[in-house]
Amino acid sequence: MSKLYVANPTPQTHAFSWVVPDPNISQGQRRPGPRIQPIQPGSQIALDGDFNHLQIDAIIYQHEPYGLYRIDEIGRQQAAYVPLICSIDKPVSETLLRSVMEKNTTLQHEKGRAMRKEAAIAVSQGIERDLTEMGGPQMPGLKMLDMEVEEVRTRTSDSAEMKPQRVRVTKDAEGAPPASRRGRAKRAA
Repeated sequence: MSKLYVANPTPQTHAFSWVVPDPNISQGQRRPGPRIQPIQPGSQIALDGDFNHLQIDAIIYQHEPYGLYRIDEIGRQQAAYVPLICSIDKPVSETLLRSVMEKNTTLQHEKGRAMRKEAAIAVSQGIERDLTEMGGPQMPGLKMLDMEVEEVRTRTSDSAEMKPQRVRVTKDAEGAPPASRRGRAKRAA
């Protein structure tokens, strides 16, 4: 019999839910319901109970589509966000867990920056379209748009990392619309 450890390298509490398959249950018998254990951010749990390798594989298989990585897969996937890590019979090391948490944070910050750039380009295109509709083709187009995004502080999101970020969308000399320059929005200080 073996233990299955599941680690949570994300900033949110994860409610880990699983069903233990039991091949001894015959048709018509009531199957046991799902079990749920919370995993706090940056920590891990050993699932309640001892399991054979078929049961462990089934539990892992249930969660792989949702981002559960086996410990030996960490490092092979270079740019992937890792929501959960599992290990059989041995806890996930604190060093590995912290490393994956840092990588996840970096990936989320990069994703946020990319989303803000895309939003700035979409806003610029919308203003450009509205200007054209209002004034016709003789109306001068939008040459540059500065957009500032600031997260509103709440009791649950009060972080030192929360600072305004500016995104600038600029047309090139030929007046090409931002859509043809997708991803070239610049982040201003």
